[in-house]
Amino acid sequence: MVFYVSLHGIYVNPLELSVKASKLIHHVADIDPVYATRIATAYHKVTLETPYFPDSTSSGKEGVGIAFFYPKYIVSKIEKGLDNAFKDLESEILNVINLLVNRVPRLIIDYSLSPWMNESVVELLSLMGFELDSPGFNYGVRMLNDRISRMAEKLGYAGGFNEVMLPYAEDSLLIDAGRKGFLCARNLLLYSSTCVAGPI
Repeated sequence: MVFYVSLHGIYVNPLELSVKASKLIHHVADIDPVYATRIATAYHKVTLETPYFPDSTSSGKEGVGIAFFYPKYIVSKIEKGLDNAFKDLESEILNVINLLVNRVPRLIIDYSLSPWMNESVVELLSLMGFELDSPGFNYGVRMLNDRISRMAEKLGYAGGFNEVMLPYAEDSLLIDAGRKGFLCARNLLLYSSTCVAGPI
């Protein structure tokens, strides 16, 4: 399971904190350059909410925001049932929370379920029995949202959207459905009634 990090409140001491953030990003890039793409720095004072990782939620206050990337994790455990798959996920996330909570001034977590190409949310919904552009698909999204909401309430530190994301350009199965003509703007508008859906 992967997670994304945003460093908040850099405006408090931009010179010193920018140097520290830069050293951290360079250190992470030395381990793997891809990991460095999962760190964002937030210089603004006003709270900003965006569906885009890694800065999925950020506040002007000092602290660390994290967002987890877990479609394949749930897919790999879905045969145990959705609730059991999420219980396993909660255990993993709790380990991260326990590692960070006393080491950062403030912790914010966006528990949203977001895809990235082959790590598809549409694949998970299909395994749950809800096919794209079929009756019940929005109900499947609603089921996931309810489970995400319970996880966020149980584990705490929630900020941001905390729901299913269906960005067309970031889910390979959505892209494929559009290419084949099974998905259009009307579908995305329909899905936006239950989750964050859109062309990007």
